[in-house]
Amino acid sequence: MSSKQRFVFALLLSLFVVSAYRLVGFASLFGQESLQLDFSAFYTAGEARSQGLSPYQNHLDRTPPIWDGFALLRHSRFLYPPLSARLFQPLTMMPYAWAKMAWTFLGLACLAGALGLAFRALGGVVTRMHVVMIGTFACLFYPVMTLVERGQVDGMSLLLLVLCAHLSGQDVRRQMAGGACLALALLLKLHCVYFLPFLALQKRWTALAGFAGMAIFLGLVSLGLDGYALHRDYVVEHLPRIARFGEGGTPDQMLPRSVLEPHVRDLQTGYATKDGVRYRQTGFSFVASATLVDVVGSQDSARTSLGLFALFFVPFAIYWLRRSGTPTVFEGWVFWQLALSVVLLCSPTTWVMNTVWMLPALGILIRGYEQADGRVFPLWAGSFGLALAAVPDHHGFVLTLPYIGDWLEYKYAVAQILIAVAMVGLLVQHAKAENKNAKAQGRKGAKADRITG
Repeated sequence: MSSKQRFVFALLLSLFVVSAYRLVGFASLFGQESLQLDFSAFYTAGEARSQGLSPYQNHLDRTPPIWDGFALLRHSRFLYPPLSARLFQPLTMMPYAWAKMAWTFLGLACLAGALGLAFRALGGVVTRMHVVMIGTFACLFYPVMTLVERGQVDGMSLLLLVLCAHLSGQDVRRQMAGGACLALALLLKLHCVYFLPFLALQKRWTALAGFAGMAIFLGLVSLGLDGYALHRDYVVEHLPRIARFGEGGTPDQMLPRSVLEPHVRDLQTGYATKDGVRYRQTGFSFVASATLVDVVGSQDSARTSLGLFALFFVPFAIYWLRRSGTPTVFEGWVFWQLALSVVLLCSPTTWVMNTVWMLPALGILIRGYEQADGRVFPLWAGSFGLALAAVPDHHGFVLTLPYIGDWLEYKYAVAQILIAVAMVGLLVQHAKAENKNAKAQGRKGAKADRITG
């Protein structure tokens, strides 16, 4: 390493230390002062199941009440299958303040593991410079801050999806494990079901079998633990509502004021209580939505989501099936990052926290620049997309120019589109390079035959 490289590395290392210290500091601050709204919904669902109650209802009539401190409707804000609520039961053995602190740092550890695994699996030498670059960018990536503030599951879900992508390209046993990881990810994020067509497009039949096997196993375990009635209630009553409204609902589903009033009477606006402790409901404001479904603005979000997915998936599937040759490891990861971007764009429940799924693209872009042979347009598009997602929106960055403030409402959707365009561009360029090399080898072989003849 030259003196100039050592100087650049020292600067980056200093920035990494400062950015990591900043992120840990905010994580601790939110753990102490913020309700961490999404984790409160998960934790409350675990509390309900521990007492044999439905995780899809608010139980303010209990003593003490089983309530997340924020939901104003009769139904809770928990959106996932009954077995998912069971995953949070162990955390309810700790006081809420301890549980959410442990959850926050577990999520950050999973996110770090996912990024490390994804970059190492790309191949090539992993240097200290690479580690510092990726670590610094991840610590400064604005959606990571929202992930910590809300206490979301996206660090865990990303790790499972990266494991699925990594293992699905290995031997038969590992492919089965990769499919099983996708089934586990589905427990945490329902829109992970959109990854199944991408596995089929790659002809990962063993991985799909692993998914089916794990899904059946989890279904049997869930039925054994929670019974048929709760599953029927989820599928028939709650899943259609979730598909249409997400956490929301209609005015007639509001909790009666007489039920809610005793629990909020002595609280200031913007505060909530959980486990006897008062917290801020939110640590800071930010643009929440990151899906094209909201940009389209349809009232039938499930149908819009399926239509958008078909719009993206079908043309790409035609291209992928018509291409020749076996994809390289690099192309396999580009393919998977494209899948991550498409799923984020098309899911009706994509929030800014979910966009940490874009972070593995950084490793792809780094390797792309290292291997670039004058073909850098996709790399520039992807870099701009990541940079756009990384900067705070007009809530977090108050000095944003006022005449572009409204545009930043859509910056995450635009960023994901740019990442998707970059991934498609990389695949097309690599395919052209392979065809060019194959033709060159063919000409060399023909020339050698003529000389020999």
